[in-house]
Amino acid sequence: MTETKGGKRTVRVLVVDDSPLARQIVRAVLSADPDIEVVGMAAGGQEGIDLVLRLRPDIVTMDLRMPGLDGLAATAEIMRRCPTPVLIVTASSFWQRQHEVFASFKYGVLDVLEKPSAPSDAAFSAAGRILVEKVKILSRVKVALLAPAPSWHRPSRRRASPVRGRRRAIGIGASTGGPRVLLDLLRDIPAELAAPVFVAQHMSEGFVEGFAKWLSAEARRSVLVAQDGALPEAGQVWLAPGNKNMVLVPPGVIHLDDGPAPAGIRPSVDALLASLAATYGAGAVGVVLTGIGKDGSQGVLAVKQAGGVTLVQDEASSVVYGMPSAAVQTGAVDEVVPLERLASRLTELVGLVRRDGETEEAGDGPPVKGPARPEQA
Repeated sequence: MTETKGGKRTVRVLVVDDSPLARQIVRAVLSADPDIEVVGMAAGGQEGIDLVLRLRPDIVTMDLRMPGLDGLAATAEIMRRCPTPVLIVTASSFWQRQHEVFASFKYGVLDVLEKPSAPSDAAFSAAGRILVEKVKILSRVKVALLAPAPSWHRPSRRRASPVRGRRRAIGIGASTGGPRVLLDLLRDIPAELAAPVFVAQHMSEGFVEGFAKWLSAEARRSVLVAQDGALPEAGQVWLAPGNKNMVLVPPGVIHLDDGPAPAGIRPSVDALLASLAATYGAGAVGVVLTGIGKDGSQGVLAVKQAGGVTLVQDEASSVVYGMPSAAVQTGAVDEVVPLERLASRLTELVGLVRRDGETEEAGDGPPVKGPARPEQA
């Protein structure tokens, strides 16, 4: 970053896209902010690599599908030669290659946004604000530290003693950095988990179906996009659709709505966790992972007040510590847990469904009979 005359630090951005129109739109959006300087534009992957090495930008916006060296290959080379934050800015409409969007997280990509449309489009200003916000925050991420160092020697930091008892549902919220973290977490959570898992990940609407398919393939477990009226079962993972709140209503039925979101973003983590608290009471577990902003902070308060357990991802393993930090500041977080220990901690809280249909809890108590979800009315 460079300092302006007023002493503020300017974010230096490199824009990489094979479309001249797309480059100009992204440049116009970013240059309109006085704290951002577009220092270069590249029409392809190889040119982007060359400019990163020469200009040393603070962040790169990268198109994914380009002739020659595409965005995946270019990002991998940038991370190898000159680690720099990369934000994928691409079209969500090319369904036949959406797996590449999410595969990019393996290469060090921080987040994915849909390309802003022409300035005449009604959604242009909203998309522009999101792009500017992401660029400013992600430019400060130290990508060399994105792969969390092994931290099993660090115990989770407890802030309170949770109420003992079987937990019946897990709600997870995530934003920036969430896709890769969720993949790691779901890989480690046993399929026999004695509770359903509900996930609200901030993501453009057009990417959600592809994200669910990618998670299913990579984590080798079914990840379902939530449907209104569905009654989840133990071990299932449900993903909130784009621009819809996923909430639970008694006796544990999924309801989708486009109602208010306390943090201004749908799907709302606050709405999900508050509904878990209302439906499951002390049986709810609320989890806040990496992300920008404060979404989830009101939700953990609701879970805590209902007698449930609240956990957040620790700062060392978070790409952006905004959401977990905001949750911690409420005083309602029971444990701050490294990502490497989160799956095992959740398993301890809800137990596993045994082959005989009983639920085996962590601890010395006897197994609990019956499914790990509310009984149907």
